[in-house]
Amino acid sequence: MRSKYGLVLLVVALAGCKTVADRPDPNQIKYVDLSSEARKDLVDQYWLAVKRVEPEYSIAAARRAYQAV
Repeated sequence: MRSKYGLVLLVVALAGCKTVADRPDPNQIKYVDLSSEARKDLVDQYWLAVKRVEPEYSIAAARRAYQAV
């Protein structure tokens, strides 16, 4: 009797594993090659050009403050 329950549990577990493996990974990133000549017009859709803001303090001052902590 116990072997029947074990067999049923094994079949259910294996069936569950099969359904999980068929789904695509939602975290997979699909890259678009924007360096080709055919896709250079898509660059404007992917990045926004923003104005660079210079830091208030120099890099040397930031390093000294970081090392002091």
